[in-house]
Amino acid sequence: MATKSYLGKGTIYVEERDSGNGLISIGNCSNLDFAFNEDKKEQKDYEEAGGAVIDSVSRIDSVVASVTALSLDADNIALALRGLVNVVAAGAVTGESHTSVQIGSFVKLDFLMDTSVAPVVTGFVVDVDYTVKNTGLLILAGGTITSGTDITVDYTKLASSEVEALSAAGKEYTIVFDGLNEADSGKPVALECHRCKFNPTQALALISDDFGSLPLSFDVLKDDLITGTGLSKFMKLSLAQ
Repeated sequence: MATKSYLGKGTIYVEERDSGNGLISIGNCSNLDFAFNEDKKEQKDYEEAGGAVIDSVSRIDSVVASVTALSLDADNIALALRGLVNVVAAGAVTGESHTSVQIGSFVKLDFLMDTSVAPVVTGFVVDVDYTVKNTGLLILAGGTITSGTDITVDYTKLASSEVEALSAAGKEYTIVFDGLNEADSGKPVALECHRCKFNPTQALALISDDFGSLPLSFDVLKDDLITGTGLSKFMKLSLAQ
């Protein structure tokens, strides 16, 4: 057997099964790892001193893959949070009401606002009664807004994507790795996982000193639609010779 070193690079593509949306890249990723867990039964020798195993049966218990995505777009975050993405169009918001605001409190607006266009609180003065923050307003002490006041806000909303977390449990995906072996003259490497489910992420860091990353994991499930002698119901890996 010839020695074959491996240094992998490539792109991961994901498609919701039966959606017809096509395989879509999840962008730059720093790893793609698989773990194969087995349920192993062993029969020990109880007739001779010293023991030993005289028979064993091994079954696949689970196949789990881990990915670290470096693109934190809404679609990837939705995969990590088992969420749905709603697209919000840019436009004017008029008369958005907020009831019983409190002095010193933050009022979060319903949509992401374009801060280049100053929001207006009807009947009150910016930087006297309130100040503009990234996603809302801070009610200032010493102004004319008192605790318990109802306010209305006019502002311009940005085009944005909203991820509704944990609202899309049970979705299944096909996952394809379009790769290459950098240690073997860049020869192609392909992997297809026929039927997968993403698990909720264990970490979503929104404040950090470093560039963000998004740990994803998914279960590779048995696909009974794959039939034929010698064909895997889990995945297929292709390596150029």
